[in-house]
Amino acid sequence: MYLSDEEADNINIQNKLLEIIFNSDNEYHRASAIKKVNVNNPILKNLAISDNSYFIRREATKKIQDQKLLEEISMNDDDHRVRKTAVKLISNQSILYEIIKDDSNEEVRETAIKFIDKKNQKLIFETAKNDKSWIVRYAAVWKLTSQDNIKNIILSGDKFMIRSAAIGLFKDESVLAEICINDDNSMIREICAEKIKSEEIAEKVFFLIKDEKIKEIILGKISKQSTLRKCLADVNTPKLKLLIIENMSKNVENDEILYKIALNETRKKVREIAINKISSVQILLKLVKFAREDETKIYCVKKINDVEDLLFLKMTEKKSIQMEINNRISELSN
Repeated sequence: MYLSDEEADNINIQNKLLEIIFNSDNEYHRASAIKKVNVNNPILKNLAISDNSYFIRREATKKIQDQKLLEEISMNDDDHRVRKTAVKLISNQSILYEIIKDDSNEEVRETAIKFIDKKNQKLIFETAKNDKSWIVRYAAVWKLTSQDNIKNIILSGDKFMIRSAAIGLFKDESVLAEICINDDNSMIREICAEKIKSEEIAEKVFFLIKDEKIKEIILGKISKQSTLRKCLADVNTPKLKLLIIENMSKNVENDEILYKIALNETRKKVREIAINKISSVQILLKLVKFAREDETKIYCVKKINDVEDLLFLKMTEKKSIQMEINNRISELSN
């Protein structure tokens, strides 16, 4: 039976590719030819096992489909780059297990841990805990499924990247809160704070932690107004005060606390934000009467929208404030 023109052309092409592979001094030309050789060509096996160039062995290995041969390469090739390529292609979990335990190169072990079945939790945990390379430990952490094992890694004192990866997989917020409060590493504390969703746990952390950055993060978890009022009474720094006041709703329960801040706070910005949150006109009138700073009085005047209230104020205030009251009345009348 005669070959078709297409078949004949293909044979000619394959022969030319083999000629390049065996005769060229240029590794890149040889590798390019290997990519185009038919996948069932037996020459690939010889190249993958015996060629002097790791680069060629690696390219040939990429085309190997024989699992036994891939296993042999993954265990025995002298170059870690070739072994790593083979590891990506094998399916035998026992071989991957041996490679994780015994291979001398961290990149090969890292690749094997990525391809090991998650059912092998004992091996994965041992690797995450004990492998001499942090790169391999890091890869293993992401395959952990047991919350107890993940907690063990978080508390291990390992590198920040490994502990932070474990925190990303951890769910028990009460444990995260304890770490957030007590851990020596500020970045670990911050990551734990970010993971907390429960307002009850967030409140506990807020009052036990001294770290202002953590308090800032935790405040974003708190919406209950009674808790915010307690938080406000607990802080002294202007930044935290501003964050709390900004989270507070305009309501009568909050007005008295906001009044005290607007009356006593030394920082203008804090006073103004507190005034913006006051809902009661009577509190604003009271502030105009008792505030020590003229700028606080004037700021309150600009928040009052009732002309009669303003006229009442005008009777008791000094001339500079009266002028501001007149300006406000003019604005409201236009």
